[in-house]
Amino acid sequence: MLMVDALHVGWDDGRIRAYYPESGRPFYTMDNAYGGSVTALETLPDCRHVISGSNLGHVVVWEVPAPGSESKSGPLHVTSHFLLKEHKAAVTCIKARRSDSECVTSSTDGSCIIWDLQSVIVSLHSLPVLCISVLFTVDDVPCCFMTL
Repeated sequence: MLMVDALHVGWDDGRIRAYYPESGRPFYTMDNAYGGSVTALETLPDCRHVISGSNLGHVVVWEVPAPGSESKSGPLHVTSHFLLKEHKAAVTCIKARRSDSECVTSSTDGSCIIWDLQSVIVSLHSLPVLCISVLFTVDDVPCCFMTL
């Protein structure tokens, strides 16, 4: 059974908000997702990292708090992250491998990038990409392409 520590929601105001799934109470907020709006979200299988994509093409890996680490004054504000910059337009989709070591992002700029999250090495693909997926049984990364 998959355990969910938080329900993540990306907003047009550039914030990502996390809520407790049982109660809907606010858990934490990421205030700056590096763009005017959050266009894609993925929680890594370790439940300690969230990856966001913005309308400006930024991909951000956030380190999120563990359950029970909330402050008495309200939701926590998450600031621990690293920024991945390669896309030239809005990020449309993010999918992570179950090993937490790689993720795949696609963008309206027509690119698909495989990110090595350990060494931040990228592999680029330049055909227009409609969607991406990770086959968890074999950890392959199939993509759907559109020809113009």
